[in-house]
Amino acid sequence: MKLNKLLLIAIVSLTGTCTGLSGAQAANADVPDSLTGTYDMAYVFGTTPYTANSTHRLVINGAADTLCVDGKMLSNPVFGHTDEYTWVDAGANLTFYLAPKISSIGAIINVYDTAANKIIGQFAGAKSSASTDCVSMDEQSVLDLALELYPALFSNGSALGLYDGYRYKYFADSKIYVGLKNSHVYLMGGMFGSGITDYGLATAVSGSLQSLKATLHPATSVAAPLVISSASPTSLNGTLSKTAAQFESGSSNATITTYNNSDPYCRVAAYSLTNSGNGKVYVLELTYSKDNRSAGIVKFRQDGSASGAQILGPVNGISVDLASRRITFANVLLSGSDLSLVLNGTLEYPTNFVVANRAACG
Repeated sequence: MKLNKLLLIAIVSLTGTCTGLSGAQAANADVPDSLTGTYDMAYVFGTTPYTANSTHRLVINGAADTLCVDGKMLSNPVFGHTDEYTWVDAGANLTFYLAPKISSIGAIINVYDTAANKIIGQFAGAKSSASTDCVSMDEQSVLDLALELYPALFSNGSALGLYDGYRYKYFADSKIYVGLKNSHVYLMGGMFGSGITDYGLATAVSGSLQSLKATLHPATSVAAPLVISSASPTSLNGTLSKTAAQFESGSSNATITTYNNSDPYCRVAAYSLTNSGNGKVYVLELTYSKDNRSAGIVKFRQDGSASGAQILGPVNGISVDLASRRITFANVLLSGSDLSLVLNGTLEYPTNFVVANRAACG
């Protein structure tokens, strides 16, 4: 902090003549570097223009003495009001007061309505990164998704620059500029031509890119465990799990068979599974129709035993997902002379089918 600023702050502190934002004796601020960084903050205890409990990105840059609120850069702060750093957004009639120390809940920024002459809310939150890029959460999402979806166009961008009200990044490899202004996204250069084109609000652009990502890269669902319930004997109730030491065959069994002397069926696999309920090992076998993917036969028995429970199809409650190699059971009842049970959850196909058998079974 420069000497003249130190002297001004000392004079204000001794004389007590700083009376708030309107106090003429407030000193130009030199924001501590220790506060520098990006903060994703909740808006608490607040009313309009922000929504209560909404999350916002605020960026403090101690070197430039700036505060960025949702992509809007504020500069020329003063220091004085109750020892706080103060930025004014004259266009929105708002003033932001930053406490000089990080509290147990992170940084605290009080929001003051200049026209109404009252505090209307408070931002609070911890530092999420050391970045000083003045971008909103939606704008950052646009930049991140553009890089993820189009790495050839949006890799190795420049530091965030400022020009004529735009915040921009330049991507030298593709000669493209991405501009950010008034919550809108602009593109220029390279394949986008020499003119500046407005692509709309960052919120909408981010949503479109998210939809494209979901289409190009659908999320892989997490397999639910395979669970036995309503079993007789009750010691069967528990979770079935595969282990590396137990078999999961399919290479010799994934051949075409027939069921009811008509439809061709494929034998998916025979699984060796450990039951958490009694610690014993069981074998689960399943076939499905090559034509309509419906399950045809499900057998369940203790390993080494010839008898067990089974169900002959077509079996309701079983689906075969070829893309993710998963078999899903939904309230499938199996019964036999010495046991009965209900199966819920998923199993994955074995990956050791030989190529010819895998092609034959789809």
